[in-house]
Amino acid sequence: MRACPSALPRPSARASDPSFLFGSIVPARIARLISEQLTIPTIGIGAGVGTDGQILLCHDLLGVFTDFKPKFTKRFAKLTEVAVAGIKQYVKEVKEGSFPDDDHSYTVNEAEYEKFTKLVAKRRQI
Repeated sequence: MRACPSALPRPSARASDPSFLFGSIVPARIARLISEQLTIPTIGIGAGVGTDGQILLCHDLLGVFTDFKPKFTKRFAKLTEVAVAGIKQYVKEVKEGSFPDDDHSYTVNEAEYEKFTKLVAKRRQI
């Protein structure tokens, strides 16, 4: 696997540089070597434990998508089933008219409602 060009140290990467180096799909041994050479933080995605930090998308680590799993992804949960069940319940309640109910809807006081209905009636006359 080839190293991503963004993982190569920049000449300006030094202790006074306030940025960090970001490497995606960099072989672990190369990422560690690069990290050891720099004083700025290195962040990896699939670059092994030799970087200063790791990034993994929440959708990947929670198992929301099941069709594709990158090599560097470890699923710590399987939320797809829970998410699909929640969406199905939402659709069911919307179709049967039980959601949104009064507890999940905003209200308006009677005086404001009357003002609004008069504005609507006036608009219809135009």
